[in-house]
Parts: sequence; C-alpha cells; structure tokens
Amino acid sequence: MLILRTLLFGPAHGHQIAKHIQRMTDDVLQVEHGSLYPALHRLERKGWVASKWEMAKERKRELKYYRLTPAGRKQLAREEKGLRILARELALPASRDDVELCLGLFHRHARSQARLEVAEGRARSRTRGVPGDRARNPEVSDDDHPGFPADRDSRAVC
Repeated sequence: MLILRTLLFGPAHGHQIAKHIQRMTDDVLQVEHGSLYPALHRLERKGWVASKWEMAKERKRELKYYRLTPAGRKQLAREEKGLRILARELALPASRDDVELCLGLFHRHARSQARLEVAEGRARSRTRGVPGDRARNPEVSDDDHPGFPADRDSRAVC
C-alpha cells in the first residue's frame, strides 16, 4: 500500500520510492532494496504498477521508473477503504490524516515486533550453543568463530 500511495504523486524510480516511504514514516520504515524490488515486481505482475526505462534528468544513465496504473489506483482505493473500515471498527476517526497516522503506528508496531522476533531468535540460538555461550556448551569457543565475539553488543544489529 505504501508503494502504491507513493506512486500517486507520479512516476518514480526505486530509490525515490524508498526515500519517500522513509520520509513519509519519519524514518520508522527504511525500505531495503532487497525488499522493495521484489515488491515492485509483484505489483507489476498484478497489473497495479507499470515500469519503463527512461534517461534520468539529473544523470546520464537510464533508470527504471514505476507508475501507478488505473488498476493500481482502484486497488489503493480498496486498501484505503479497508483501513477506514478497520479504523471505524476500532472506533478511531478515519480522515485521510488519521489513516496515515494509523499506518505509521502500524508500521512502528511491525518494526518493533520484528526487532523482538530477531531478539527472540538470538535467545533461542544461544540455547543451542553458539559462540560466547560456554556456560551451556563448554566445547564452543569464541576463538573457533572470530566473527562472533562474546562481548558483541546484540543491539547493534537492530
């Protein structure tokens, strides 16, 4: 939905789309290219987005510009209507600004949930005897795995 909303403003190449989503969500969402381009290709296969290689105005190279199709506009309207219905069911006001606020809160929650899942995954892996966990498995040594020092701050990855 965020990609479709971004393309409402006009054609854009992938980097512009990612930056717009990042700005629109106050840096809560930082769309990685490994996630963005497969999503764009899915939207293109569904007929909601069309693409065309064009020469960039500020550079002397071609970039693939994506634009919203009429079917994409209809899909965006359906998704926004669904979000308004959800907001109404939750007894929240459903103006366009409120929909954007709900989206922002949803994405903040999703991001914190993802961080929690990553942390839980690390906690589960520690019980399997990963480097730095000599208490559970004395045979595992940090020296055997120089890429995983025991004193590494696990929050640095998030």
